Amino acid sequence: MIMLRESQRESRGRQIESQGSISVATPEVEMVEVVGTGGEPVTLQIRDFLERSGIPYGIHSPDSEIGEQVLAELEASCGSDPVQFPLVRSTIGSLLMAPTSAAELASSLHGRPDDIPRGTVADLAIVGAGPAGLAASVYGASEGLLTAALESEAVGGQAGTSSMIRN
Repeated sequence: MIMLRESQRESRGRQIESQGSISVATPEVEMVEVVGTGGEPVTLQIRDFLERSGIPYGIHSPDSEIGEQVLAELEASCGSDPVQFPLVRSTIGSLLMAPTSAAELASSLHGRPDDIPRGTVADLAIVGAGPAGLAASVYGASEGLLTAALESEAVGGQAGTSSMIRN
């Protein structure tokens, strides 16, 4: 364990504050493209959800190249109705026009519990897919159980965003 003197802690704290926020590389491939002005409350919710989930995304203004592509796609499919932002397009080609919440986006990306066919019986149902729920799901599935994990937000907590998990 490393112990720092009070003066060292203060100095290190000032260094961290002066560096600002941590910079993360821009993803080369965006699984989700969000088109909006960036200041809409729903856009901020969506950004937080995508970051917590570890899904590569980009937020683009309507007059950017990607923004214009998404708007053209929308116009081709829906006509020239008034546009409400944000618009969200995923890599599977689905366009979700003006989602009202991050939960709506999560449902379109990951599915909903009511998407499971009626009459399906799971051997194990895990409510909450944080680190403990994720571990329980993995162990249940490794024993051959039909396992369903239900989570309202980001799956796996920190474990869900880790690139390598060792046992």
